[in-house]
Amino acid sequence: MTGRKEQYAGHNPGSAYAIFAMFALMLGLAVTGVMLGRGNKGVKDVHEVLASAMIVVAGVHVLGVIVHTLRHHENLTAGMVHGRKSVPESEGIRSSRPLAAAAFLLITGAWTAALVNAYDPATRSAAVPALGVSLQLGEAHDGGDRQHRKRHGD
Repeated sequence: MTGRKEQYAGHNPGSAYAIFAMFALMLGLAVTGVMLGRGNKGVKDVHEVLASAMIVVAGVHVLGVIVHTLRHHENLTAGMVHGRKSVPESEGIRSSRPLAAAAFLLITGAWTAALVNAYDPATRSAAVPALGVSLQLGEAHDGGDRQHRKRHGD
């Protein structure tokens, strides 16, 4: 915003703030989402505000990438894909830690697959793997589905 063209090996300060904000919002969304899934309807408004804030922060972050790319003629998006960025050698990131990244992706994929497999569409619930906690997913309609079927002959 100052007009100076500084190069950063990683995120610039504005993007770093956005990343930290998105991490905090995601944590809040996860906590309030689990609370909702456990039947605590009192956090519904907080959950919705956090979701809206996440959309705004992510949108501002993407807009910042577009503005930076156009203003400084530096394709940040390509760097996100191939992991290379033109910065002085002394300022570069020494290792991208591909084994750690692969392990993280494997663990995340396994956890996601376990959650998907634990989902029961009849009850709209899922048992969280390794925690023994069952979460109600989606809003309960208190028989609304049955009434809808009766009205429409389903």
